[in-house]
Amino acid sequence: MSRSNTLFIDGHKALVTYDPVIDMFRGVFLNTRSEARFMARDVQELKIAARDALDSYLNICSITGVTPFQQRSLRPLMALQRLKAILH
Repeated sequence: MSRSNTLFIDGHKALVTYDPVIDMFRGVFLNTRSEARFMARDVQELKIAARDALDSYLNICSITGVTPFQQRSLRPLMALQRLKAILH
């Protein structure tokens, strides 16, 4: 069974999961337009791998002219507020 946790690098959130089958941590940055993944055997290595993955991802986005992170939409929040107004 795997467990999930979060890691922040420069304010960017990554989901980290320990995989006992391969005895490694796996991570992926959230809200990215493409995947920025990393793996490591221990926490110290994990932070280094996460930093390298984020730096590489941002560099590639800069070179290709891609906006690296998705903008959050307020639509779900607005829909929830309308539903609350209707129910009250």
